[in-house]
Amino acid sequence: MKFKAIEKLTFHKLSIGLSVFYLFCFYCFLNDFTIVIPRLILYIIIFTSTSVIAFSINDFFDRDHDSISNKINLFNNNNQGYLIFIFLLVTGLTIVSLILLKARILTVLLLITEYILFLMYSVPPVRLKERKLMGVIADALYAHVIPVFFVISMFDFKYSDHLFVVFLLLVWLLLFGSRNIINHQIEDVVNDERSQTNTFVIGFGVQKSRLLNRIIFISEALLFFVLLLLLPFSIYIVSVYIIYLIILVLVSEKNLPVDEFIQERALNEFYEIHFPLFVLIYFVYKDSLYSFLLFFHLIVFSAVYYNYLKLFVKKYIK
Repeated sequence: MKFKAIEKLTFHKLSIGLSVFYLFCFYCFLNDFTIVIPRLILYIIIFTSTSVIAFSINDFFDRDHDSISNKINLFNNNNQGYLIFIFLLVTGLTIVSLILLKARILTVLLLITEYILFLMYSVPPVRLKERKLMGVIADALYAHVIPVFFVISMFDFKYSDHLFVVFLLLVWLLLFGSRNIINHQIEDVVNDERSQTNTFVIGFGVQKSRLLNRIIFISEALLFFVLLLLLPFSIYIVSVYIIYLIILVLVSEKNLPVDEFIQERALNEFYEIHFPLFVLIYFVYKDSLYSFLLFFHLIVFSAVYYNYLKLFVKKYIK
């Protein structure tokens, strides 16, 4: 059960980073797939490993809290030796991948920052998880902001030439990450109250947190639309997004809450499931060599797309 959550988080973290990776490959004219595919594989290994490490660190320092609230925890069973082995394995994989990637100083520093945030988020006495707003920001940074900027650091990109776009991307990622962690805390509020875990939602209140999240996702959606308009193929991607939204409105359950429809279907599902595919499809149209990368993407994440299609058919195809 917990490992399924790790798998979900891994794809959740990777998806936007993958879209950014594909965008940079295309616009940096990287069509030598003997370079692109190994680099992509190393990126996936590094951030799959960081997801496992993040879960391990968080669960280790949450084990007493989770025991009180009867939540599943990696360390509540007698499998510590196995988990230590996995932890050492993924740490080793991360180090080897960085060496093979010939990572730049900025790339390494971003990954170190990621690990520092993991520790600060979970480990007492700092434990940002219970520091209200600071915990929300820390989660947004390590779950969304750093993975994307890690990808950008892998390419020859001059931040000074694109400060406005970089700023918009940073703000959008912070909004996206903040919304997701606040939603998670709202869903987990009963367990957190029982275990006396003082999250942002516990301190701020559930109703006020829901209202705040509404403001966040409206701002996030508007900013995402602006970012789409800044893409060189904005007419294509905006048209596809509008068609996607129309289809969603037509097939979604009539009693589905508006907030859930916007957050889960119109935003998260598009970011994580569809956007990387639509980006690759456009690039295949421009350069048939990208069909190889599209095929690779579908094979690597075949289980994700299979489960999505299965759920889609179950929900919408009567």
